Amino acid sequence: MKTSLPRLAALSSAVLLLLWLTPISMLHFPLLTRYVAGITAVLLIVRGQDRGKRLWIGIGLTLAILYNPIVPVVLGYPLQPLLNLASAGAFLIALRSLRL
Repeated sequence: MKTSLPRLAALSSAVLLLLWLTPISMLHFPLLTRYVAGITAVLLIVRGQDRGKRLWIGIGLTLAILYNPIVPVVLGYPLQPLLNLASAGAFLIALRSLRL
C-alpha cells in the first residue's frame, strides 16, 4: 500500500500531539511537534483548497497559527492539553475527510 506524504504528516502530527500530553515528552518534543503540526496544517490548507472545502481551510489556518514555531502561542496547563487533544482529533478526521 502506497502512503502519501500528507497522510504521513497528519499521522505524525496526531501522534506527536498525543505524545505531548505525557509528562516526559513536554521536555523533549515541543519544538518538533510545533514544526510538524505547523507544516501539516499548511498541507491541510492546500488540500482543503484543492478539494473546495472551506471548513478545512479555516481549521488548517487556525492550526497553522497556533502551532507556528516562529512565534508560538503558549497556553496554560488546562488549555494546552485540550488544544493538543482537539488538534490531534482534527488531523485524524482530516485523513478521512480530505482523503489524504
